[in-house]
Amino acid sequence: MKMLSVREQLPTPKPVQPMTPMRLPTFDLHAVEAALRMNHVLYEGKPLTEQQITTAVQEYRLFLAQHRATGMPKQFAVPSYVVDRVWHTHMCETEQYAADCQSYFGAMFHHSAQTCNNPTGFPSGGGGELN
Repeated sequence: MKMLSVREQLPTPKPVQPMTPMRLPTFDLHAVEAALRMNHVLYEGKPLTEQQITTAVQEYRLFLAQHRATGMPKQFAVPSYVVDRVWHTHMCETEQYAADCQSYFGAMFHHSAQTCNNPTGFPSGGGGELN
């Protein structure tokens, strides 16, 4: 029986397509962070620390970038409660939120109440709409 070399035994790997880097939104969220400091009782009455607020805002930016990178589908899942909380807080700054959506998405990124009413991980119905 003929022995095959390692090169002959392994299939040729397919070329890997380089990932397009996601551009995180850079809009100013200081007003959102300030509101989270004042309205920060999210988990069993325990306030968020500055580090938790910083992390939550960064996760929110990543959520927005991922939504944009996936083609901004009309239905999607919100990844975590804290990201949804930052999103709600951002929406409360209505003029800023509208301007940020327009500059980053080119349209308003609407939120659906269905997201808030499904505590089991948002399996169906999605979290919002872009129009």
